[in-house]
Formats: sequence, structure tokens, C-alpha cells
Amino acid sequence: MRADMRADKLYPPSTVYLVESTPQLHRHHHHQQLQQQGRRGSKRKHKRAHQVIFERCDDVQTRFSEIVFSRTMFTDHAPNMYENAIRKLAQGYFSSC
Repeated sequence: MRADMRADKLYPPSTVYLVESTPQLHRHHHHQQLQQQGRRGSKRKHKRAHQVIFERCDDVQTRFSEIVFSRTMFTDHAPNMYENAIRKLAQGYFSSC
């Protein structure tokens, strides 16, 4: 497949930034307090969280030279996914200030 990819490549005219959002599970703080007190707490031990990384892509050619196939490769690039990642990034940044 690589041998067939000989066409001229298109590159963005400016700086490229990557926003990656990865789902995480964190132990629920309230559940830990109840366990320390010896009581049975809520059934929800974990809360949903996202790790959002914002970084500058210095080597566009290397980063995007090949297609990375995954189960979610099409839905990952839907407009609502970009909006959600940017919203979570802003929430994480501004709530920590």
C-alpha cells in the first residue's frame, strides 16, 4: 500500500495543533471517604473523566504520513467530537486557574 502512495502531499498552510481526548475512570472521592469511615457508600465507585491533551505538532509530515486505522476513526473526526474535546479542554484549563 505504501508503494502506491506516490502522489504529491498536501500540507496545512500554518501551525497544526492536536487535541486528543481519552476517556478515564477516576475513583469517586466521596466513595473513598465513606470507605475510610467504615460505612457502605454509594454504588458508584468511579466517575467518568477525560484526559484532554493540547499540543503543537512540529513535524506534520511524520505525524500524518500514514493512515491509522481504528474502529472509531470516522466518528473521532465528527464535528461534535471536536466541540466536546475543546469544551473539556476549556473546562479543565479554566477550572484549574
